[in-house]
Amino acid sequence: QPQDLDGFISRCEQYWNDDKVSTDEKKRMGSLFFKNNLGIRQGRVSISKKDNADHVELNKISSMDKIKFEKKLPTGWEPEKENIIIFQSSIFEEAVVPELYQHSTVYDDQLSGIKKILSDAYSYNPDVKFYLRLHPSFNFWNNKTQELELFKSLSSGFPNLEIINPDEGHCSYFMMENASKVVSFRSTTAMEAAYRKVPSIVLEDHLVAKFNCVYKPKNHQEVMQLILDKDLKPLDSDDYLKFGYYQLKYGIIPKYYQRHPEKSYEENWTYFRGKKIEPSIFIKYIIKGFEKRRLKTFYDTFNEIGRAH
Repeated sequence: QPQDLDGFISRCEQYWNDDKVSTDEKKRMGSLFFKNNLGIRQGRVSISKKDNADHVELNKISSMDKIKFEKKLPTGWEPEKENIIIFQSSIFEEAVVPELYQHSTVYDDQLSGIKKILSDAYSYNPDVKFYLRLHPSFNFWNNKTQELELFKSLSSGFPNLEIINPDEGHCSYFMMENASKVVSFRSTTAMEAAYRKVPSIVLEDHLVAKFNCVYKPKNHQEVMQLILDKDLKPLDSDDYLKFGYYQLKYGIIPKYYQRHPEKSYEENWTYFRGKKIEPSIFIKYIIKGFEKRRLKTFYDTFNEIGRAH
């Protein structure tokens, strides 16, 4: 599970220390994750062998591929000033399985943390400008979520903030390369900033905080010290290569089952031995019947039992 942080780190170290693969090849693969900007496509790439080396193939994402990302900076960006990007993370992970989501955080929640950072930074130095990049996953749904609206509401209360909406074409990687610092909660962008030699500050003891290439403040005071330090340097560690290598190499590549790179998750992309697998109209009808009647009753009953205990 993504919440099993200790398990992830243990496997990551196991893969990195595997002497069956040379260190140079591990570093090459780890770099590919960042060179090809694959953070935004996690879980949506295919690995293939070519010329005795692993190669990465991008898979289609309908909701993301329609956005034309450009190497351009926001309108309020002033190169001579401190420009800090905050990458917000989706709250779905802890909302779905709060019982497994037990790690330390600097702030009670992302929204209140961002408010406190913006408010205190403005008091100390109003010239420091923040850019809040809202998570691209908001593009996956047609309806605007309450979470999205709450973050967007910050734009009216803080003069030192500019919001980059999920569907805006500002390339996050280009903004990183021009930023003074990157602040994230548990986003892969923490690793991507470190790879680009930009000071990376992580506000949760989550997966990306397990690597030595990021700053890990323990409280709000330490957060502000890092943010307001004009001479802050990126940490001298290439731990991000371990992260990139594991992202591309973990798991088992199936022999017969595969996805079609031109079919997105929003479509039926299941292939077995090169053939599309799809239930017949009759089977679909039966499945829908269960969804609407029997399974719904079972689901409701199961939930009632769970609440009772």
